[in-house]
Amino acid sequence: MSKTAAFTCQSCGAGVVINGGSGKCEYCGSTVSLPVETEDGDCTAAIPDKPKITGGRLVLKGRRIKSLNQIISLYSDNELEEVITLDLSGNLLESLEGIKRFKSVRVLCLNNNRLTSIDQLPESVGSLSVKGNLLGGFKSFSGFDHIVELDICNNGYEFLPELPPRLTRLDASNNSIECIESVAKYTSLNFINLNHNRMSCVPVLPPRPWNLMVYMEHNVFEYLDDVSIDNISCCEFKKTLFISLKNNSLCDFSSILRISFPTFGQIRDQQHDKGEENALSGYNENRFFHIHFDKSNETLTAERFDQELTAAEDGVHLKIYPDRPLHQGVQQEVVEAKPKRLNIPLMVLTGILASLTNVYLGYKFFNFMVESPGRFGWIRLMLTSAVIFSAGWIGVYISHLILRPNGIAKAIGFIFYAIPAAVLTGIMGPMAAVGLAIVLSILMLISILFSMDIFTYLCIGYSAVLVIIGSITIIVTANSLNDI
Repeated sequence: MSKTAAFTCQSCGAGVVINGGSGKCEYCGSTVSLPVETEDGDCTAAIPDKPKITGGRLVLKGRRIKSLNQIISLYSDNELEEVITLDLSGNLLESLEGIKRFKSVRVLCLNNNRLTSIDQLPESVGSLSVKGNLLGGFKSFSGFDHIVELDICNNGYEFLPELPPRLTRLDASNNSIECIESVAKYTSLNFINLNHNRMSCVPVLPPRPWNLMVYMEHNVFEYLDDVSIDNISCCEFKKTLFISLKNNSLCDFSSILRISFPTFGQIRDQQHDKGEENALSGYNENRFFHIHFDKSNETLTAERFDQELTAAEDGVHLKIYPDRPLHQGVQQEVVEAKPKRLNIPLMVLTGILASLTNVYLGYKFFNFMVESPGRFGWIRLMLTSAVIFSAGWIGVYISHLILRPNGIAKAIGFIFYAIPAAVLTGIMGPMAAVGLAIVLSILMLISILFSMDIFTYLCIGYSAVLVIIGSITIIVTANSLNDI
């Protein structure tokens, strides 16, 4: 009796109903077979008799393939040369015998197999991913100088193997690496992932990278020792150096601020002495070092002018700009050495004219309000106090016309600059008037209780206090705006 089963075509992903031992996909025409139990009891998943190569991609994941011959035998040499990307993840490969038949493959993915060594590869391979294998004892990829991207994560490595000489990207995360002395000889590296290892020291970095990103998260750093500081500081990067130390056990951050890089001028002089001027090509005018670490209760300050320290939700970011010319301490010394001289005549004239215009215009407006029809109530009181507080600005402008260099131009500029301050002092007038009016009301109540005729004196005192407060406010504000 024939078996009937639903299955997924591995060539196109469509659902296939199989009657008997095999069936044909209605969509792509591939023949699909049911799983067959082998002599050792393994159930070998079905492989289409000839999986389609689509856009140069051949993907056969999780098919329990033990030998490349199971695939190679289905294709001619010309068809194998069409494969640009080959993904054989999640199989049972222990050997790469026959891999060189794929002469044009550029991206080779062999994740989660049973490989213990890499003895041969096509020379066309530029990107190799072998994570999740058993390569912990395999010591060298140096013979594959055509590889520029390498992923060896989750292989049980306790050391970093020899790498391809032209490597640009390395992922060695999720291993058990405790120490890497140097990666300086791999001068093309621009990305290193060492997350989830047992590192406690930053290795010697490539000497002159353009951009270099180094991830060392989830390791065992407790502080940056002198070796790490020196290894970071000796990297003469051309544009950007980024190091992430998040999710470590850092408890002493003070050493981070000891990181110091040579300026471009110092590098230029060193290379000139060595006769290596060509090594300076590509240096960026605004290069910076960026280190990322976890938040801490310890107070960490960026003391130098060329550092930026920023706290964010994902931790703390410190940026160091080696080529910024001036440090904060030097800048402060320059400011202290040359204090600004006070313009005493302008201060005095401003005070006199502000007070006179305050008194004169305030008195005139007060009389106008008193003599106007209707009762002198709260609204008139506030208007009067606003005028008293703002009138002095006319005197301020006159003093600037008289004594400021380039008088008219400077005075006109000062007028527009001081408009917000004039409005603010005008608003403060009614507020002060209300407070003084409350005090005045209390004093009037006391005078009535004790039959004292002090109304005239209270009004004069009230006006005088408003004028004094308004004048002082204007003089102080004007001198502050003028930075005298």
